[in-house]
Amino acid sequence: MVKVEELTSEEIEFQENRSKLLQITRSIIPTQRVIDDENAIAVASHSDPSSIGIYITPDKRHLSVKGEAYFEEAMKLARAYEATLGGEEFTIKKKYKD
Repeated sequence: MVKVEELTSEEIEFQENRSKLLQITRSIIPTQRVIDDENAIAVASHSDPSSIGIYITPDKRHLSVKGEAYFEEAMKLARAYEATLGGEEFTIKKKYKD
């Protein structure tokens, strides 16, 4: 027997918020490539898509920054995300040494 499950209200809300975050990311960083998969949003250079500079996990409210060149963009994203999601705090983790 096949069982069909509907999305929960929490899953629907998460998908809607994730869509908003994707739109924000593309508007704040239009010169970078924005990659969306099931678990995260990644920001990479158009010239080198394998070089991910910012890795965003919306469900954990977390951004990882892989280089100093991406830090200011990550700050802009985190502030915009917080404003969009009603003040929910985002954390930025530097994955490099100053």
